[in-house]
Amino acid sequence: MNKRIPAALLAAAITALTGCGNAAQQTATAETTAAQTEEAAAETTSAETTAETTEAETESAAAESDSGSGERTALTQEEIEDFNHRFYTNNLTDAVLARHTSVDYTYDNDYPNSKDKAYFYHVTADGMYAEGDDCAQYGFDRIVLLLDMVPGEEYDYPEMQYIMDFSRNYSSHPNCYLPDYEDEWFDAEHETLTDGYKQDGKIYLFTECDEEGSRKYIENTVGEEYKGQIIRCDLEFEEDSLDLICQRTISVVDGVPETIQTISAEYDTPEPKNSHFLKMAFSRAAYQFMTVTYIYEPDTPHEMTLSLEVPKNVSVGFIADNRTDFTVYTDRECTQPLTDWDGMTDITAYIKTDSTEEETEADAEAGTETETEAANETETENAAEE
Repeated sequence: MNKRIPAALLAAAITALTGCGNAAQQTATAETTAAQTEEAAAETTSAETTAETTEAETESAAAESDSGSGERTALTQEEIEDFNHRFYTNNLTDAVLARHTSVDYTYDNDYPNSKDKAYFYHVTADGMYAEGDDCAQYGFDRIVLLLDMVPGEEYDYPEMQYIMDFSRNYSSHPNCYLPDYEDEWFDAEHETLTDGYKQDGKIYLFTECDEEGSRKYIENTVGEEYKGQIIRCDLEFEEDSLDLICQRTISVVDGVPETIQTISAEYDTPEPKNSHFLKMAFSRAAYQFMTVTYIYEPDTPHEMTLSLEVPKNVSVGFIADNRTDFTVYTDRECTQPLTDWDGMTDITAYIKTDSTEEETEADAEAGTETETEAANETETENAAEE
């Protein structure tokens, strides 16, 4: 079960890649505390054989997840597959926001080389706030406000960046928890739904990856050498609304299970304090303005113009979803590359891909826009100080 980070999250800032099965590019989630993670590992019983370990761990994870004492009803394989499908369709961001005013996703990663820089997301119909260890950002209407700092701490001169998003498949409600396509969510070739039951109004599903699926997760998501680990996933959600409650990713090495990631969700939550602080930090710094205009792919079918009034002496960049590199020019004909800018005056710049027109059209026709969506970021940084 793969998770993906939306295009608004920048590779150079906050990104996340998580999930069971194949590692898919990009997205975001929710967790329990470290104490709960330790408890899950402690309560999971290891066995001498793989089959015994699987059964013991499933029972332990279910017991750890279960806070009720109602009757447990086993699901048939057909019911398990149906719930897995309906869970996916009902937890895409637009579907969640149709039921709730907001949703918070929190990641708790226990692997040391995690590529998941972002560990908290607050999503509403108006925009998305994301927070990592050393940066925070707020995205709305193709604009990303990025603050390179420790969220919540006061800074007289925070490192601010304004990013314009030219992604062709841009969405104001990006899928923070699930990938855009269901076959990325559940890879039937390398992942198996092994068990499921319902209890006290909740559904519990359990999956296991084969060796190839486990290898991809360990190497691409965890970022470590594969040593024979088998990856399993426990999913807990509400039976009626299908709202995510918790998801655990478990690594089994030599028959010993260990919870390596937990994802949790909360709904109808107020705006986080740090989200308000981020907006205030940008507001406080904006006492002298300039206008930065980017014109993407001028004189082509993909031409797009974004203009933003920003404080002087800040970094202004862009992201787009093409696989090719970009060059920024000062003229519409794209003959004069932008080599210098004082960062204090209005500017209009033209962005053009370095691929041939035929390559660009072929990519568009084939629908091969990259799913990393943040791989090409160009920032125009000033060297002047006010």
